[in-house]
Order: sequence, then C-alpha cells, then structure tokens
Amino acid sequence: MIKEIAKWIRSLLCKFPLLSFFDKRIAGSLNSSSQALFILGTPRSGTSLLYQLLIVNSNLGYFSNFASVFVYCPAFSTKLLNVFTGRYNDPTYRSNYGVVSGLNAPSEGGLIMKVWFGNKGQKYAERSIKALNSTFGSPIVVKNVWNSFRLNEISKLRIDKYFVFLERDIYSTAF
Repeated sequence: MIKEIAKWIRSLLCKFPLLSFFDKRIAGSLNSSSQALFILGTPRSGTSLLYQLLIVNSNLGYFSNFASVFVYCPAFSTKLLNVFTGRYNDPTYRSNYGVVSGLNAPSEGGLIMKVWFGNKGQKYAERSIKALNSTFGSPIVVKNVWNSFRLNEISKLRIDKYFVFLERDIYSTAF
C-alpha cells in the first residue's frame, strides 16, 4: 500500500515538476564546489554499516528514505523532513539487505540513482548534489551497491568526488 502511494506521488511529481523547482533554487544558493563521497562494494561487504557510521558520527549529508520517495527533489524533501524529525541519530547499525528502517534513516537512493544516471543525466545529478551540499552544509555520502557499475558515469560528474571501496573475503560475504 505504501509503495503504491509513493509510486503515485512520484508519477505526479513527474507531471508537475514544481518541487524540482525548489531543488534548483537550493542549488543556486551555493557558491562553493559540490562534493560527494561514494561508498562502493559488493552486497554484504559492510557498505551499509559504514554508511550509517559516517552519517551518525559526522556532519555528512545523505539520502533519507523519505527523500528517496521524492526522487526529483531530494534536497527540498530533506529540508522538509528535517523540520519535523531532524537528522538520523538513532542508529541500530542493522539493515535488511541494505535497507535501514525509518523515514530519516539512510537510504541507498536506488530510484534517485536511476534518475541521475538514467533519463535526467549528468547535469541533473550535479545540481542535486549541489542542492544537497547546501541543505546539509557539508559534502554528501552516497551508498548504492549498483554504483560500482556506474563508475564511468560518476567519473564524468563535474564535482569533487571521493571513493571508498570495501572488500570482504568471499566466504564471509556468502554466509
């Protein structure tokens, strides 16, 4: 039911890009360069744990589960959610295949990544990162296991980008 509602909201936002306008405005308010830290690794290699540790113990920005519903305005939806809940600060350091529960909990942003590296393209990704940098007042951390296959697209982004690649022995990953 919730997924159906989220899908309906996303389809409305595609037809009426009003909220995307707010992300453009937020991005325009930042003068410095955009920065992102990309966490890469195979499933079960510790990427979700590192993601949560970085978010809780630093001032880095991130995609929340709430922002992941509003794929065309992640910065605006983050600002809106922070008014009501604030930053993610109640870590359990648990996830179910990379999914951490809670509206303001960190998300892999799978649909956002599809928009960035799919139909919207490079400039849209750069503007979103800039808007998120402005929203958090810091670089953002992006964790999505599929980004290991998007290195070519990520390398073309005109932002300051940093990478952390996690490896785990194959036996521990499999079991």
